[in-house]
Amino acid sequence: MKKLWNLFVAVTLLCLLSATRASAQFYALKLNALAFATGTVNAGIDFALSDHLSFDLSAYWNPIRTQNVRMRLIAVQPGIRYWLYQPHVGTFLGAHPGFARYEIGGDEHRNRGTLTGIGFSVGHAWLLSKRWNFSLEAGIGLYYMQERRGRRSLPATEDERIYRTRRLAFGPSKCEVSFTYL
Repeated sequence: MKKLWNLFVAVTLLCLLSATRASAQFYALKLNALAFATGTVNAGIDFALSDHLSFDLSAYWNPIRTQNVRMRLIAVQPGIRYWLYQPHVGTFLGAHPGFARYEIGGDEHRNRGTLTGIGFSVGHAWLLSKRWNFSLEAGIGLYYMQERRGRRSLPATEDERIYRTRRLAFGPSKCEVSFTYL
């Protein structure tokens, strides 16, 4: 995991240092409406690095805790987008590593773990006005998961069993309906 983190930092720094322009009109702030629908607080920033390349950084946090369900999530998903026309307008292809720490469970059982991997996506952005646009993005990816499963509460007469699993998971990595302020 440390090697993957070092690779991520190196690629991010390389992309940021290769920026050919740095103007305020090439920055964008975005919110993912689908994530908000699930109770996940999120925000993202996207800025142009060149005529066809932009860097995207999104963060997610889900603090849902009720009497029967508990879902905690902290995730970061940086990415590089290649725009076919120009940044923030038209069709784009993207690559995005992802890092997450989660805990999901109910009264009886809980799953706790970390997730690291990379995904690829395709999307399209429509310019709504001079300062606003709307975009759709979907992607698939491969993720390495380390997870612990166990029971939340046990009677005093039972021993606690904790199951640890490590696996590779292939599936959806990004599903985004976002509104962007340019």
